[in-house]
Amino acid sequence: MPCKIHSPHSVELAEALACNRAVVFAQELCLTQVVFEGDSLRIVQAVNSQENKEPDGLKGECGG
Repeated sequence: MPCKIHSPHSVELAEALACNRAVVFAQELCLTQVVFEGDSLRIVQAVNSQENKEPDGLKGECGG
């Protein structure tokens, strides 16, 4: 699971990459209800705008 982030160009980019990794990890664990916290309003809004969309294939992999 460890994932290095090489020289992100901004704090916001680093937070977006970390958030993405957290989402992927939650999906790997088949978690259906998770809470993510962050300091960047743009990142939080982007995640929240996608919260009701389920990636293709997730149901089959997690038995949903």
